[in-house]
Parts: sequence; structure tokens; C-alpha cells
Amino acid sequence: MRHLLLTLLLLTLCATSGMAQVNLREGIVITLQGDTLHGSIDYRTDRMNMVQCYFIPYGKTEPVICGAKDIAAYRFLDNGRYYVSKSIYDEEQKRDTTLFLEFVLRGQMNLYYLADSLYNRVYFIENEAGQLARFQVLKPGETSKERHKKLKEALFLTADSPSTQEMLWEKCYDGRNVKKTFLHYNQEVCPDGECEVFEYKANKRPKSERCLFPSIKFGYDYYHLANVFGYDDAVTVTTPGFSCSVGLDFYLLRLSKGLFLEANAIYHRFHFEKTDRYIGDTREWWQDVNLRFGVGYQWKKYRFQPRIYGGYSENFPWARAEYLPKTEKESSYEGLLACRGKYFGIGLVYPLHRGAVMFNGEYNITESLPPLYLGDANNNIQIQRFSISIGYQFGYGTKR
Repeated sequence: MRHLLLTLLLLTLCATSGMAQVNLREGIVITLQGDTLHGSIDYRTDRMNMVQCYFIPYGKTEPVICGAKDIAAYRFLDNGRYYVSKSIYDEEQKRDTTLFLEFVLRGQMNLYYLADSLYNRVYFIENEAGQLARFQVLKPGETSKERHKKLKEALFLTADSPSTQEMLWEKCYDGRNVKKTFLHYNQEVCPDGECEVFEYKANKRPKSERCLFPSIKFGYDYYHLANVFGYDDAVTVTTPGFSCSVGLDFYLLRLSKGLFLEANAIYHRFHFEKTDRYIGDTREWWQDVNLRFGVGYQWKKYRFQPRIYGGYSENFPWARAEYLPKTEKESSYEGLLACRGKYFGIGLVYPLHRGAVMFNGEYNITESLPPLYLGDANNNIQIQRFSISIGYQFGYGTKR
């Protein structure tokens, strides 16, 4: 159970961090004093953007995480998206809260967007006196009572433009029509004024910094098996073998540039000869599929980048036996279900233009789980494996 919980924890961390890629873009931060700071800002989801700004000033390497109470606004320069700090009433918690609202339109009447949820698009309008009114986009089939509840505040604030009120009531089913409605309001109420629309101007979103790297490896193994004869746990076997594997390294860039989670599926094969006092000489052919989940760290500032790693290992082996010479026989290990244990490794990563070459040395120790033999109650087999491998990590060093 302890190993199962560890595995689930690692998988959960991997899935959670999968949503947390670093996507730095050029931007500015406006302080509470009105100063403008230039640097890089992490472009996240709409909901994350309204909570905090992950900012790295020019000339610095450490990020500054700014909440809505810490700065007045921030803006991405590549696409024009603009977020300002506003104090609003939280409908769920029934209290005032300060968040970053996306500044959609500036004019006689300002328009802001709040990423409340995927299906609940919320907007705020603000007049020249600083009064804020909240409203939601409409849904087809809603009753007049439901529409009035959503638009009550906005209808009050736009009382000087009946045509705007009509558009609000009839057409505001999506963000595009909301923007058109308040462009119309500003042109009608203040025809000589200027409205600034903060539109998404980039044709293509820049790629986020890569954090997921698939890999393949080929290795040479050296095995040390204890209790493999079943009747005497003092007898051991040492034998060579080989392996091939596929894996994924997931770098937790928000926590540390070199910290990563890894998952691997490895195929191993080896054989050895033994003498049993009851059945004579036999040759055992062993194979297994090894699933591993672990954590590691890689020092990326060097040309040859050292790494260390380790974690939980689970093998699913099967065996085939034959009498010598050349007489096939069912293996006595037919009842062997799985082996569980742990592994540790060190390695070097050498980045290339489109990938990286990997060199690794590993130690893996597992023990078989009961039932070991069909109908027998022998001690568990212990398998120790020393491995060296060479591999290729895809995607490392690609241009972004």
C-alpha cells in the first residue's frame, strides 16, 4: 500500500505540473506608485492571470510573484492583453476581494472581463465616476426575469443610451457582442472621444518553454540473484543481460529548472544455467517489463549536465526453463507475479541541436511477491541489477 500511494502521488504531481508550463513573454508591470517596470511575464490561463502576475524584471533571474494588491496593472507587449487591479464584490464569499480584471475596452465606459469559470463569462463596466457594474453574458432560452437579474446593474449604468440597453438585452451572448455593445455606447455618448480596444494581436501564441522530454535507452545489465534455487537462500547467481526502454522526463520548471519527474517502461532479458539436485542441469531464460516512477535533479548550467535520480520500481517477470541439453520444460517460476523495490541512478546529458545524448549508470533492487512457486512457500527471490545505458532524449535544445 505504501508503494501504491507513492506511485499515485508521483502521478498526481506529474498531472498537476503538466498544467504549469512556464510561458514567458515580454511585458510591463505598473507599480502602485505609477512606475513602469519592463521584463518577462508568465502567460498562463485566464483564471491564473486574474490571481497573480509571475514577473521577471530585465537583468534579473529570480521571479517576483505579484498579487492584485501589490501592483496596479500588468500588460503583455506581444498581444496587448492588459490586466488591472480592481476591488470587486465576491458573489460566493459575500465580501470584497481584489483581483486582476482583463481590460478589454477603454473609453467613456470601460469594459473589463473576469474569468469566473468556463461557462460563466462575467464582465464589469466602469463609468467616469468609477462606478462598477457587474453582468454576465446571456444564454439562449433564458426568461426575462433571468436576463434582468444578470443585466440589472449594467442597464442602470447605461441609462443614458437606450440603444445600448437594447443591445445588452438582445445580443450579448458572447464576448464579441459585448465588445461591440460598449464600442457603440462610447461612440454614441462621446463621439469625439477615443476608445482603446486591447485586442489579442499575435497571430500565433509563442511556444512555452519545453518541459516534457521523451527518451529511448539501450543498456547492458549485470544481475545478482539470491534464493533463485528456492531450497537454499544462501545460493546466488550472477549473470549479464540487456535492456531497452522508453521514458518521459517532466521538468518542474516552476519549482526549479533542473528538478524533474520521470516515468519509464523497460524490457529486460537475461539467462543463466543452474544445477538442481532434484531435476538436474537446467537453463533459465528470464524476461521482465519494469515500470519505474521517480524524481531527479539535473544541473543544466554545464555543457555536460550531470543528473541524479531514483524512485519506485515494479517488475513483471516471466521465465522459461529447459533441461540441458535442449529439452524444454515449464519454468518452476510460473507462479511468480511481480517484484517491487527501488532504484537509484546517476548520469550525464549532452545537449545537441535537436535532442540530447544520455549516459546513465543505475542500481535496482527488487524482491518477488508471493506466491513465488505454485503450491510452494519458499523465500522471496531478491534481484539486484547494475546497469549502464546510452540513450537519446528528444526535443532538448529545440528552438522556441
